[in-house]
Amino acid sequence: MSVTLNPDFKWDGTTSDLAEQYYRLYRRQIGDGSVKVSVKEPAAMLMKHNDLPATIRNRLEDYGLNFDRLSPYLQRALVWDSGYVLANSRDLRRVYTLGGRNMADIAVSLHEFRVAGCSARNCSSVYRSQFCSGTQIISAAKCITEDVLTPAIHVSMWATGGEPTMLPEMTLLRHSWVDANDTYLMYAIHTVAEEHQPAWGACPDPELNEQSGLIIPCGVYEADTNTSLWKLPEHGDLVSSWLQEAARHQRTSFRMVYIAPIVGGVVVILLVLVWWRHRRRRAYQRSRTTKSQDLDDVILGVDGQVLPKGGGKREEIFLSTSTPTGFIPSFDPLDTMMNNSVMDTLVHDSNLNTKRMVFEQFNFNRLIAKGAFGEVWLASYNGAEYAIKRLIQSNCMTYQDLDDFVDEIRITASLKHENIIQFVGVAWRCLENLCMVCEYLPNGDLQGYLTERRDTLMGCWTSEKLQIALGIARAIAYLHDNNPPMIHRDIKTKNVLLAEDMSPRLIDFGISRLRRADLTMTGGIGTPYWTAPEVLAGVRYSEKSDIFSYGVLLTELETCHSPYHDYSEPTTGFDKSLTLGERLSSTAGDLTPSPAVAGKLQPFQILKLVMNGSLRPSVTLACPAWLKQLTQACFSATPSERPTAAELVAILEQQLG
Repeated sequence: MSVTLNPDFKWDGTTSDLAEQYYRLYRRQIGDGSVKVSVKEPAAMLMKHNDLPATIRNRLEDYGLNFDRLSPYLQRALVWDSGYVLANSRDLRRVYTLGGRNMADIAVSLHEFRVAGCSARNCSSVYRSQFCSGTQIISAAKCITEDVLTPAIHVSMWATGGEPTMLPEMTLLRHSWVDANDTYLMYAIHTVAEEHQPAWGACPDPELNEQSGLIIPCGVYEADTNTSLWKLPEHGDLVSSWLQEAARHQRTSFRMVYIAPIVGGVVVILLVLVWWRHRRRRAYQRSRTTKSQDLDDVILGVDGQVLPKGGGKREEIFLSTSTPTGFIPSFDPLDTMMNNSVMDTLVHDSNLNTKRMVFEQFNFNRLIAKGAFGEVWLASYNGAEYAIKRLIQSNCMTYQDLDDFVDEIRITASLKHENIIQFVGVAWRCLENLCMVCEYLPNGDLQGYLTERRDTLMGCWTSEKLQIALGIARAIAYLHDNNPPMIHRDIKTKNVLLAEDMSPRLIDFGISRLRRADLTMTGGIGTPYWTAPEVLAGVRYSEKSDIFSYGVLLTELETCHSPYHDYSEPTTGFDKSLTLGERLSSTAGDLTPSPAVAGKLQPFQILKLVMNGSLRPSVTLACPAWLKQLTQACFSATPSERPTAAELVAILEQQLG
């Protein structure tokens, strides 16, 4: 049974037949019986045969094949054709298709996308989703999938695109959003790595190494899913034929010529075992009187000091490889400790190596906050209370999660300013429960404070609000004063804590980074409603993006509401020809609500209007003129025209008197 190909096949984003694309790349790599084409073979998939779902293992065993010995192309084709996609490099998620159709037939065509009421942006030869409500996109989906935690960071939920030589990814990402006060959750299968995708609503920029590839929207598989409508996908003929071809090749490749070396190898192994057994007795006697240098190295690698002979906690040797109750890590902790840069940073970073605290001496009292990846606990240590941030204990934790968290710890530890959260220390028993210890501020975050006091504080600009605004501006100025400037990228009231004296502390440096000339959104951004338009558009940006976010925060502080809560729009724009001083003294522009449009804009419409400069957050009618003008300056569509953080500090100090 030979593999039959579709003569009309094109990998351009109009088909979801990933298996045929993998096979064509495979034939290109090995050659079609003539000259072999020089094509680099992709890496094998990280999962092993015994780790695969039973449905895939059974399919392989029907042909006498082992997943670990398959071509990397066939590995990918088999996983896809069997109805699975990648949640990360090692974990798979099951896909159910409409009517049990084959995985080659789950792509949503441009025509079907438009029939659902969605609009697409024409990017020359490819199309990408532009405007589409949650109800519309879900109605067009031909697949549903199991849950995945990895969030999509402002990328499209549907797209076409592809090149003949492209190796498709099959990565599942989580898309969740609020649309007209309804919360939507869906998933999408992305065939291009997220870091190489353009921003939502944007076309790919070759200079940024961006490309468009097929994106397949899928609904959510739940326990009460209609199994008569959503079924396991049928297997395709191409992969079945390919497996048969691989089995035939495996049988014909084995020759009797290999038996002699195998027998010879067995004899050699037996001789080595006899010699090793003899040597083992002598080595064992020496090991009882000689301290293992390797063990010293392990202890030294944990905390930078060797435990004294006959003293100290001997169990500390093994703590770095222990696993918290109920938590099975997705990687080997000892391998991480010995080989990963994570431990190297913790042990050798000058801001961290003297700040280690004893994990076992912490009492975790209660959970304060929880996000998608991290959680914050109130804990006590030697009689004092601290806020403890750690990654959510999950078997989906990856090296990248740890690297990102350690980077956040490193950044936080390096910052020393009265309006930035005070770093206290770091603690871990094993890397999976790595903790960042910070000062505990019982007043909570600024957003909660404003919400609780909305009835008395809305539209009332008090000296307390001015002091808070000034403290936050000083923190931003401190960040931007670094060389190169450090960009926070998630300035909002939720990321500001309040001390007992109501002084603000800026927190959450998980996505902060130093400014680079090529900085774009591919590395992740903060919450979209607080994000500058140039960042939303996926173009190069600078520390001035923080100034835009600070302007949004000022409107939160003045209104005691989240931005765009009234879905209002400005009546006029800015005079871009004015200097900073002229703009601050000008009365041009009005950010007061427009009743005609209040409550009528959808979230995706708001972001579009923010990107084209026609919508900004509103303030109340009672807002002081100087504050309104300051927010307008922060909201300038041209980043270079926004004030610097130092200028913000000077203006607020002048108002303080």
